Amino acid sequence: MQMKNRQSLAVWLAAQLSAALAAALLAPAAAQAQNVATALSQISANADYMSQNYHEADGYNPYTGLKVWDRELGTIPGASVDIGYLASPLTGVTNLYLGGSFQYNDGNVSYHGTSISGVYRINSTTGTRIDNGFVEVGKGFYIGSQDFMLVPTLFWGQRDWRRTLPSYWEDYRTERLGAAVRGALGLTDRLTLTGRAGVAATLYPDMQASIEVPGLKFRQGGDPVYEAEAGLDYLVVGNWHVRSTADISAFDYGQSNANDGFEEPSSSTVDISVKVGIGYSF
Repeated sequence: MQMKNRQSLAVWLAAQLSAALAAALLAPAAAQAQNVATALSQISANADYMSQNYHEADGYNPYTGLKVWDRELGTIPGASVDIGYLASPLTGVTNLYLGGSFQYNDGNVSYHGTSISGVYRINSTTGTRIDNGFVEVGKGFYIGSQDFMLVPTLFWGQRDWRRTLPSYWEDYRTERLGAAVRGALGLTDRLTLTGRAGVAATLYPDMQASIEVPGLKFRQGGDPVYEAEAGLDYLVVGNWHVRSTADISAFDYGQSNANDGFEEPSSSTVDISVKVGIGYSF
């Protein structure tokens, strides 16, 4: 993972942790904390905006010998569904956690780079569609009281990114398998601070382009995927909640194998999403 991505992730995490600490210290001491299980065990529908920052390492066209590069960045609207279920099933596993998330974003971002030949500079827009989701399973543990729970999980996910360039499209797809820790801290009788941090191995990363032979794929190398999330959940009435979260995902792709004289260069991606939604707790 490139150093700038690590620094961005570290700064973002430090800011979120500082905000969480401040919120915990400012919470009324006499307030009865919300049962954190309701913040973890619910289904929610969200509107979200994703900030995408994609940058390819400089490459060279083997026929012209010229440098080829591109960078894409912008904000993409979308929607997402999150679900979690915290229960004590007949197996006797207390606070078994089952969860999942699916996010869809579609829009345009700014594109700065060169043509495939490296001859022409291009400043344009790129159509971007991202499907991203995961499922996870874990077990919750109350820490000290009923107001604070940590949930170590294992998760599997998949991300599909279709970028529509001025003259062709590329489809990047990868799976990931990793471990994470969820957390929920009751601040008041209605307000809960939530969070998640995880790391995953990249599985089967590849790219397919419309200008290549149908079915021909560029197999890319993959570095770990780093994920983090922080949010607030507010119990409005009954089982209904409003919630807001911010999450970040950072990862790199390694240079691909050669196909038809071309190689897909290594790249770095940072996605930051902000979500606002309505949830119903079980």
